[in-house]
Amino acid sequence: DRKARPVRWGEEPDVDGDGIPDALDPDIDGDGLTNDIDDDDNADGIKDNCFQECTQPGELTNLTVTRNTDAIVCKDETLSFTASPVDTGGKFVEVCIEPDGSRSELEFTIDPGNVIVEWVILKDGVIVETGFGENATHKAIEPGTYTVQYVARIKRKCLDVSVDLTPASVVVVERSSFQEVGISGGLGTVPLPDAMVTKVEDAVSAIPRVTVDLREDNAALGFKRGVRSCCDNGTLVEDGETYTKAEFSLSGAIDVQLWGPPPVKEPFDWGFVEGEVTFKAGVFINTSLQLKIVGGIRENQCLQESCGFAELNLPFEIVPQATLEIVAFLRVAGGSGYTLSDIEFTISAPVKIGFSAGINWNGSDNCSGFSGSIGVDDIVFIVELSIQGVAIGYEEVIWESTLKL
Repeated sequence: DRKARPVRWGEEPDVDGDGIPDALDPDIDGDGLTNDIDDDDNADGIKDNCFQECTQPGELTNLTVTRNTDAIVCKDETLSFTASPVDTGGKFVEVCIEPDGSRSELEFTIDPGNVIVEWVILKDGVIVETGFGENATHKAIEPGTYTVQYVARIKRKCLDVSVDLTPASVVVVERSSFQEVGISGGLGTVPLPDAMVTKVEDAVSAIPRVTVDLREDNAALGFKRGVRSCCDNGTLVEDGETYTKAEFSLSGAIDVQLWGPPPVKEPFDWGFVEGEVTFKAGVFINTSLQLKIVGGIRENQCLQESCGFAELNLPFEIVPQATLEIVAFLRVAGGSGYTLSDIEFTISAPVKIGFSAGINWNGSDNCSGFSGSIGVDDIVFIVELSIQGVAIGYEEVIWESTLKL
């Protein structure tokens, strides 16, 4: 048979903490009134024969975040935001059931509670400042996108919520990004960037005997205009920096004998026959150099500066013509049956003279002069002389470039 376990003190509910379990305590709430005459045994503020219902819990309103600074500002500006969420308050009813079974209801108004407001400011997604209260401020010493995020919290009768308010942002700039659009008309508003043209002419003319005079083929094309705001001593100037640019097609004729020394005498040993070959060789340029340059004009009201600019970031080339004429063959050793007519040749270089360009003159956002350079490869003449399919190479460095990227 199982025996009943005696009740141990401290294991049962004890509202008033007097050490007597409520089930055995004649005065559960310790108010000095015995339970048989007390109408609120557990001291919860509600009569034992009553209960309460939240009929209108209420809500938080006015959840808009106000940006007190412009959407785009200069760095070192103090950013300011405000959010003032409000509790509407609410209502509840207390329903009581009397011993005779009758029912009564009494409605009560809940006063608006204290709303706790927290905020955090992020720069490009990284927290830079936090705080409490309706007003959020931060001094933006670096460019970037600054965003404020507010959270409103309230805990009162019938309402216990936390609400994220819609974030607000400010872009802080030294100057904003260019907005570029194509434009029609306005031909002639962008002059040819003579400084860049001269730079290219000088690079080409570095090759001995070569000169070129680049001219504009036709009217510039592809006009575009860029506009952005800039900062003048902390004041944002809308559309204070502009540029207009276009693409220029240039060409220049080159007609020169690049290399053509007196006849060359050179020994060749094919293994089965050895001899001295006399040949005339030449490298000529008779072509038109063609290239494109992007150039334009920029103006900055904040810095009070204006300048032309240009860029050349694409390779270009000159295609020469190479010739060779074998005029004599003197056999020194080997088979006696080989003559000049048995010698075949193949010219493998120069196929082209390549220019690599990565150069800027000023820029759409600066007037800082030239940067980058133009490089030219060495010019080498290479030919293979063959007899009966056996080839021997000959190489002559015509010009060793000093302009290399």
